[in-house]
Amino acid sequence: MKKIVFLIGSLQNGGAERVISVLANEFVKKYEVHILTIMEDKVDYDLDSNINYKYIMKDDEGKKGIIRNYIRIKKIRDFVKKTNPDVVISFLWATNIIAILSCLFLPQCLILSERNDPKHEPGSGILRLIRNCLFRIRKKNYFVFQTEYAQSCFSNYIKRKSKIIFNPIKDNLPEKYTDVRKNKIVCVARLVSEKNISMLLKAFKKVYEKYPDYLLFLYGRGPLEKQLKEESLNLGIRDNVIFKGFSKNVHSEIIDAKLFVLPSNFEGISNAMIEALALGIPTICTDCPAYGAREFITDGENGYLIDVNDEKALEDKMLSVITNVSLQNKFSQNATKIRNNLNSNQICKQWECFIREIIIKD
Repeated sequence: MKKIVFLIGSLQNGGAERVISVLANEFVKKYEVHILTIMEDKVDYDLDSNINYKYIMKDDEGKKGIIRNYIRIKKIRDFVKKTNPDVVISFLWATNIIAILSCLFLPQCLILSERNDPKHEPGSGILRLIRNCLFRIRKKNYFVFQTEYAQSCFSNYIKRKSKIIFNPIKDNLPEKYTDVRKNKIVCVARLVSEKNISMLLKAFKKVYEKYPDYLLFLYGRGPLEKQLKEESLNLGIRDNVIFKGFSKNVHSEIIDAKLFVLPSNFEGISNAMIEALALGIPTICTDCPAYGAREFITDGENGYLIDVNDEKALEDKMLSVITNVSLQNKFSQNATKIRNNLNSNQICKQWECFIREIIIKD
């Protein structure tokens, strides 16, 4: 039986974290699967009982800085040597750097997956340079990107060792809502600066002034929650902005919304966006790098794409959708076609084929 080890900072709410949970739950049907979290012992997603989950730093919470990272790298390395997996799969830039250092001179194939715009994340140019150098340092480093743009940010050497694989949609998503949609606008995103929730609040204020019965529901957690609550208060819309935090039942809670909005400054492929489309919720997203939204939204056909930071366009498009029932129905009908292309079984097969290809090659 082949063995697969996934590395991730934590399994707390986030797109990369959910994708790992989907892949692990599918792969464990055939393989021995381990998930190592290396930053936090937090799990927000359901895992099959046969998956071996471990928080690698459980006994070293008090350690800090360089010492903590040294211990982290050593523990991952020891685990990989002991478990002897066929492949190690790492998600997100910080984990990817640690994964490469942990696997230096080990024989395992290592798949590193960038899940955002490589030119924006990490935010430091020095860290991006370190990441790019480390990507080339091991012969058995391989790569998965979400979009052609993200792949194009790297050298031809890395492109030749990479694959573009989209995110999977959950198998058990509810069917499209067919009743009259509620007067609510929803956003599902981490409350961090790159998601630009502030722009959504400002645009929603304009909607609220014309349609004061509308509510904005924000699903997600993050360091900007307090700041965004204060901003909604200062804008005079606090009673109409509902901060919902993380919800395991988010799909059933948002399915009857009139509109889904994601105003990110940069983004890979947002799971929240593709699942909103699959649910048939009329959707507006920024056409931001790494240009995942344009892979799935044809502007004016199954949703709207707007420029990054274009608050006026967001306001206009929100009003356009909520005041036009025929447009809502058109977007909803066309958007649900995404289910055919992104079902989890199909996406997991693409990952499995890539894993087999690189194992055979090595």
